[in-house]
Amino acid sequence: MDERESIVLSYQRAFRLLLHLKNVIAASKQVSAEDELLKEVYRDSIVKKYEILEDQLWKLLSRIFKASGLELNNPRACYRQAFNINQPEVPHLYRWGMNGVRFFCFSLSSLDGNRIQ
Repeated sequence: MDERESIVLSYQRAFRLLLHLKNVIAASKQVSAEDELLKEVYRDSIVKKYEILEDQLWKLLSRIFKASGLELNNPRACYRQAFNINQPEVPHLYRWGMNGVRFFCFSLSSLDGNRIQ
């Protein structure tokens, strides 16, 4: 499997995780207010799914950067570089990946309640 195919598969997996997280959040809003145990189970599930998605996202970024010639191996460096992409010499694969990252970041920031799409 080549690097581009690996990046595409990682992106697809992260996207599925995001959709699953949104579905769990939507289902958690339909739990009755008096069912505290079920609400806690949903809360724990949402937190865990978010953590897994965030981990997958920075690893996806790392793969994209590696394919572009940058060796970034930690979340902070990956996110910092992801939002510093005004260089005109950025390869096409890198730009494609950054559009996906912006989508994920917007989607994760919209998980605060009513803006889930």
